[in-house]
Amino acid sequence: MNEDFSTLKGNWDSLKDKIDLPSASAIEGIEKKIKTKERENYFFYFGTIIILSLTLIGLLLFFNYVAPVQEIVSKIGAGLMIIGLLFRIIIEAISITKAKRIIKLDNTLNNLENLIKFHQFRKIIHNTISPIILTAYTIGFFIITPEFSKYIEFWYLTLYCISYFVAGIIIFSVIRKSVKNEMKKIDEILSLKKELTAQ
Repeated sequence: MNEDFSTLKGNWDSLKDKIDLPSASAIEGIEKKIKTKERENYFFYFGTIIILSLTLIGLLLFFNYVAPVQEIVSKIGAGLMIIGLLFRIIIEAISITKAKRIIKLDNTLNNLENLIKFHQFRKIIHNTISPIILTAYTIGFFIITPEFSKYIEFWYLTLYCISYFVAGIIIFSVIRKSVKNEMKKIDEILSLKKELTAQ
């Protein structure tokens, strides 16, 4: 009887180990996927900061050394362009800080709640704040144009304005694709963390 009980207990322990192992393996797999997607989003945030910072430096050099604007209206235009870029850089820096805070949280439920808030924060940035910044930047660009028209021939000025729209369309397409990719990754991380919470 004792032998039968020992055999039964041994079989149960063996079966329990087999059941637990895939579960631990599945959790590890989910965590690995989450880390990969979080890392990819970090690259996106840092990449955005680098591109915007280089554009900002280029603008500052342009307005200081190549074409320093003299008229007050033109200075307002240059200010709109510079402040818009600077504000966007600050937003990306805040996003990195928020994302790091989410990763550091140990409690999965709190982590999930903060990730949902972060997802909403990024949606507001892409759907509201970015279009406002882009509009302010474009207004700033065209406010400067009348002063440039005094020093640049009409055809060059026309080419200058057309190139802004062409570059804008290309950059907008690239950014839109990157934003969709980022939001898709955040959605995937959210789904994976919900799955992890359910384990």
